[in-house]
Amino acid sequence: MGNMMAGYELIRRMTGDTAHCFTVPLVVNEIGSKFGKTAGNAVWLDESKTSTFEFYQFFLRLPDTEVEKYLRLFTLVPDEEIADIMAQQTAKPELRKAHKKLADQVTLLVHGDKGLELAQRATEAFFGSDIKALASLDPGVVSDIFGRAFVSNLNFTSGITVFDVVMRAKCFADERDARRVIAAGGVNINFSKMRNPDECLQVGEHVLPNEMTLIRIGKKNYYVVRWNS
Repeated sequence: MGNMMAGYELIRRMTGDTAHCFTVPLVVNEIGSKFGKTAGNAVWLDESKTSTFEFYQFFLRLPDTEVEKYLRLFTLVPDEEIADIMAQQTAKPELRKAHKKLADQVTLLVHGDKGLELAQRATEAFFGSDIKALASLDPGVVSDIFGRAFVSNLNFTSGITVFDVVMRAKCFADERDARRVIAAGGVNINFSKMRNPDECLQVGEHVLPNEMTLIRIGKKNYYVVRWNS
């Protein structure tokens, strides 16, 4: 408010004209807390600070009680269409049609067609374990999707095994641990469970067309391998 009043006074003194100020309500979450840097939950328009995937997911994950408000605040969807979408949401909330409409529209507005397409493909890869979607993404994007996964640059050689790649990608510090976890089914490559440490990696299956391999150790630890041409 102080800045607005200072601006008002400056305009009046410099030009003699009458200036006008207006305010809008803060955007708050369901418990009344504001969004922002100080609150630690800022969603940035700058892709380098909030990736398109994270931006898209923010709106997909909104509580059901908030989605209609955000559709009206942040999109140009007509009121009649919003009412229809919300009726569909009420009838079949598990489909999350309102959330998808919101995420699509806001991501399109901020990041354009390419940003929306990237966010949708990333969502398919993450939640749908979609190999085709994964193969269409840049390794850097995949790293962002899977919690800033560690990225290794490795040389592919014929005969490289599951054990070889997890050790070179620094998934394990100890070779015996690596063999034990692989044999127990604790290693996934491109969403497929691996149980044989000595199985050779196959181009097209374990090495995707985008020259990348996604490794998951256990349930939450991800590693991205970018293969050198």
